[in-house]
Amino acid sequence: MSTFLGMETMRRAVAANQAALQTVGNNIANAGTDGYTRQRVNMQSTPGYPGTGPFGRPVMEGRVGTGVGIDRIQRVRDQFLDKQFQLEAHVSGNAAIQSRTFARLEDLFNEGPLNDGDLGGLSSQFNDFFNGWRELAAGQDNQAVLIEQSEAVMDTLESLEKAFQSEMSLLEKEREGTEATINDLLEQIATNNRAIQKIEESGQAANELYDQQDRLIDELAILLPIEVERTSAYKGQEGSYDIKMLNSDIVLVNSSDESFSPVRFSVVQEDGARSLLINDESYSEVMSGKLIGIDSSISHVTKAMDQVEQLKQQLMSEVNELIPNFFDVTTGRVSESIKADPSQFTVSKETAQAVANLSQKDDSITLRYQQMMGQLGVEAQSMQRKTDAALTRLRNIDGNRMSVSGVSLDEELTMLVQFQHSYNAAARVMTAMDEMLNTVINGMGIVGR
Repeated sequence: MSTFLGMETMRRAVAANQAALQTVGNNIANAGTDGYTRQRVNMQSTPGYPGTGPFGRPVMEGRVGTGVGIDRIQRVRDQFLDKQFQLEAHVSGNAAIQSRTFARLEDLFNEGPLNDGDLGGLSSQFNDFFNGWRELAAGQDNQAVLIEQSEAVMDTLESLEKAFQSEMSLLEKEREGTEATINDLLEQIATNNRAIQKIEESGQAANELYDQQDRLIDELAILLPIEVERTSAYKGQEGSYDIKMLNSDIVLVNSSDESFSPVRFSVVQEDGARSLLINDESYSEVMSGKLIGIDSSISHVTKAMDQVEQLKQQLMSEVNELIPNFFDVTTGRVSESIKADPSQFTVSKETAQAVANLSQKDDSITLRYQQMMGQLGVEAQSMQRKTDAALTRLRNIDGNRMSVSGVSLDEELTMLVQFQHSYNAAARVMTAMDEMLNTVINGMGIVGR
């Protein structure tokens, strides 16, 4: 056994605790960094002295310890919780975008109650329109007001159509932007894969790149239903990431590919069933995620636009049947000849009452509009509940994940004190051994000088 074995043992202890202190400091520095996963130094004792002799027999009873070494610095992360997050994120992304669209449709219809308690928006204008005809049937000379009320109804229907078209245009742009974001995320993941492979080949752990990959995957999981597999050729390393569509063999990122090609997405509908085309490959396993939610939102807006158009056509058709050419079906307005001189517009009291009675039919415009608003309200509430439930589950999973991977300053400060004392103790032992060696080297063999 070397005279300096104890010095070497303490040198290893000092180095190991210094690395541990550096890791604790790095955790504290990144306590507020989004997506950072706390790291730990895995220490293990180094082989004892002496080794085994001939035929595997020990050369002496017992072994002298030689100190501590660092096995690796690893992230503290639970991949099971990551998979739970990925399975919930696309549900949240899909519900949130649809809930936002329903809320936007309710804003556009603007059917909230007015100060007097009556409903606003189109409901109020329909009521004014049919009340105008009742007043005319009662003998009031209100032709000018009636024509203004009729124009107001058609104005609102037209503005709704334009608002729906604008909403469709915005959703189309958002879908294009979401596809671009998906491809950007996939390309970053593919690029990181190659960097991770190079680092792992050198025997190092790419902890910062693993964190970056997990952040990118969290973002991607909200946009698409995905599943992630990690592959590594090196023991103890987390490896690079393969990304597939959930419950399918459709690969979005292959870690063995050297290059990345953008992925094309489109939603198609055949025989009443929707599917997602990914590079012309059909996917219909889990139709969720923000990208598919945007397509569903476009369907909701299209449906509302069709319903409003049907109401407009019904109104013009039923009124024109009783009063020919009251509405110009080409412009969707009150005929110019009537607007030019409202005082010359005359109808019998029976005809005016017949127009007013249109609101009392079983399939009247007002009843259909009320049913339409009722259905919209139910769908909006249902989607909001789905969104709230999905967000709550997502927050709970993320909370559990942060309890494992997040940095606790109290815990880090405790570790800081522990490693600091270990470092000081190792240095103290080294000093004691130095004094012992000084006695042996400089104090022995000098008797009689």
